[in-house]
Amino acid sequence: MSSALSIYFGLPEARLFRFPPGPHPPLIRPAREEISWKRPINISSTVYNFSLDARVPIITACLYLVFVCALNYLNKKRQYRPWPITRTTSFTRIAFVHNILLSIFSAWIFLGVYQTVTSSLPPPPRAPYHIADVLCRFDRSQGSGLLPESTAAGSKPSPLATLHDGFAGIYEAESLWEKGMNYYTWMFYMSKYYEIIDTVLLLVKGKRVSSLQMYHHAGVIICSWVGVIYRTPQAVVGVSLNAGIHTLMYLYYSLTVLRIKVPVVIKQTLTRLQIAQFILGGLASWLYAFVSYDSPIDVSLVETKDISDNQTYVRGEGASNAAPCIDNSGQVFALLLATLYLIPLTQLFLRFFGRTYKLAAKEKGL
Repeated sequence: MSSALSIYFGLPEARLFRFPPGPHPPLIRPAREEISWKRPINISSTVYNFSLDARVPIITACLYLVFVCALNYLNKKRQYRPWPITRTTSFTRIAFVHNILLSIFSAWIFLGVYQTVTSSLPPPPRAPYHIADVLCRFDRSQGSGLLPESTAAGSKPSPLATLHDGFAGIYEAESLWEKGMNYYTWMFYMSKYYEIIDTVLLLVKGKRVSSLQMYHHAGVIICSWVGVIYRTPQAVVGVSLNAGIHTLMYLYYSLTVLRIKVPVVIKQTLTRLQIAQFILGGLASWLYAFVSYDSPIDVSLVETKDISDNQTYVRGEGASNAAPCIDNSGQVFALLLATLYLIPLTQLFLRFFGRTYKLAAKEKGL
């Protein structure tokens, strides 16, 4: 192998911006595993395939918008009075349990993604292109000669070995998707349906649901679905950032339900973090489109003579093999869709921030 492996920055190929994008890869349900904190439930094929049918997110988003507009109109006629149920202890308990569960769930997603990424890194010493290989080669079964059926059957890909630049060792050729991101990304996607309860709680309180919240909930369902079916590597950025912010945000909501006074500066900070998440997350996701790297595991895999350990090794070709981080139009389509979603969302959040906190500061000054 070349002794000068590196990472590169350059314009993405024009073919990646094809529309409509190419078909998504075959759906591969996360393999069944022993129940643990990382895998509290196993997903059935029926549920997995049904949830990723295009009609499910699209119809849900449309019904959500119709439902909210209808309830907004009803609340307006009721002069935005809280519904009687909100005066019961049961409602307070339901609201608290809803928010604290979402905070715990978000923390679980964040820790799960973190553990998946760190456990996927090869043993040290490692170079930047080793890290790029882990973060970019999201679905190693594509283009590596591994059949999707082998992953679906739950069999482990053979370990791979590299030997160059002072790095020597064997590590498994499982991608982030195969090692857990398929599971966490799908769970993250499904949670966006459950988060609709946020809107229901507001409507029951007699409040008007803003365009910001309607756009946010409907759009994130569609974007999350596209990210799952195209197995987008930038999902690592979006899922981890969103889960981290939601851990804090729903914890804050839980405290407010209990009528625990939280300083306004905390709420302001959370809104700033949400805006920063959209901007920094979007920029970091677009970085994937401009990065390529010399793969430490490029091509030419040959089996060893030692059949007992069934290991496969990399055969060096004496030349680098620069691979793009994003290599198909579906992944770019997911990136473009997320960007088109985030730009108006960021503007709405900035407007909300200015209207809420600047007005509050002005009133306080009076």
